[in-house]
Amino acid sequence: MVSISVIAPTYRVGDDLWKFVLSVQRQLNETDELIIVDNDKSAYAQKIAALEKVQYHQLAENRGPCPARNYGVRQSKNKWLLFLDDDGLAPDGMLEALRNIIRNNPDFYAIRGKVIPKNDTIYNYLQSLYDMGDRPMPYFLNLEGITAIRKTELDAVDGWNNELYGHEGIELSYRLIDRFGPENCQYHPDLVLRHDYSDSLLKYLNKDVRHDVDPNSVRKKTREKYSHLEPVFNQYKKLTPDLQETIKVLPENKQKKIRLLLRLSDICRRRPTIRRLLFTVFNGLKVIGIKL
Repeated sequence: MVSISVIAPTYRVGDDLWKFVLSVQRQLNETDELIIVDNDKSAYAQKIAALEKVQYHQLAENRGPCPARNYGVRQSKNKWLLFLDDDGLAPDGMLEALRNIIRNNPDFYAIRGKVIPKNDTIYNYLQSLYDMGDRPMPYFLNLEGITAIRKTELDAVDGWNNELYGHEGIELSYRLIDRFGPENCQYHPDLVLRHDYSDSLLKYLNKDVRHDVDPNSVRKKTREKYSHLEPVFNQYKKLTPDLQETIKVLPENKQKKIRLLLRLSDICRRRPTIRRLLFTVFNGLKVIGIKL
């Protein structure tokens, strides 16, 4: 039997966390476990801790998703680890789908799944890498919220990089592929999570700016250290759907909205003063009940 430890870092997601936990918990078999690592304290902490086969751990301070994931790994007991986003929903049969992938591909050491949006919001069209198609293929782990990794290999490269918040899956991929090769680190369309990229303009801009910031130049140093892997990663990038091409098939009104959002996010990345002003305005609107 393939036993799985599901690990989800969380931070102030409210009702979505409870829905997520229940969607996974009902799929756990007798040897699986769900490990929630809380960077704050969920309103559902006591209810989560009372569930069977579910562990709830609260960290003393907000350390970010990578330290929380690594903490969860240390608590886990199973050979395979599945890292999920705390505000997603696990479709019925998700864990069994992962078991089948592992059984049929015993040499795989890492599997990146795909995301199907929970809701039809304009912000979900801004994430072109959620769905890489209907065929499995060697690929990197650039979707941290639906990624399975065998514990032996993850431990061998010292886990997730605690310095990163954004693009941490790509950095981990360099280390894994350098050690264990690219062929058995794969994208597989049968491993699916339902998840929204964002449900508001403020969340979208926050996430987009965060992913664009690299204060410690970790990504640059990683590319330099593993320069021999650039041909592999360049090929992966060619396989990634192009956002501009993806939105061309949408109705004209959606295309206009998406292009406006892209221009706005570009301004926020390049002009910190304007970004702070916009975020102040959007947070003020949120306080009085107006959600963009």
